[in-house]
Amino acid sequence: MIIADVHEPKEIVEKLKAKTEYLVAGDYHITGERGSVAIERKTLDDFVSSIRSGRLWEQLALLKHLVDYQPLLLLEGETWRVFKFRKVTLPQWYGMLQAVSVGYGIPIIQTRDVTQTVLFIQTLHNRLGEVKEYHRPTVKKANREPLQQAEDVLCAIDGFGRTRAREVLKHYSIREIVMSPHLLRKVRGIGDKLVSNFISVINAKL
Repeated sequence: MIIADVHEPKEIVEKLKAKTEYLVAGDYHITGERGSVAIERKTLDDFVSSIRSGRLWEQLALLKHLVDYQPLLLLEGETWRVFKFRKVTLPQWYGMLQAVSVGYGIPIIQTRDVTQTVLFIQTLHNRLGEVKEYHRPTVKKANREPLQQAEDVLCAIDGFGRTRAREVLKHYSIREIVMSPHLLRKVRGIGDKLVSNFISVINAKL
């Protein structure tokens, strides 16, 4: 089974015939009889930008904490464009790749374009085999800071990704938004639909 994050390109999702969900970590979860893999997909431009901003390390840390999922970083694009347009030197490029593969222990696969990305994921899906049921992966719960745990609480609710959860926590605590859900409307990027879903979740009971 292939699950894609809701923010992934429609072109890729449709070609893979993937289901879409808000994923806590990674952009694609491939689950099969012979194992499960969580893929973080990056265009080369985004890869360089996210390394320089530090965002990549947070994303990879989350990826490694998915229970029972093997992490994988997929880089999409032609390398020469990084050297020409992002002014990255060859030693810097190798250093970036080594920081991920050696420093974080996460394998890297590179594809030239969307077509190759789709082909790679389809091939991986075939290798893992088909399963009839998808179990949402959980994040390892050990040695996490309170803020990270608060982010995880919000990310468990449909509509909240990691970035949106952090934006909320810049302004309000979990306690504040549970007591006064209307405060969410003051956070950039959050509309009535998400607020309504949040209210439904915090009021849910058996």
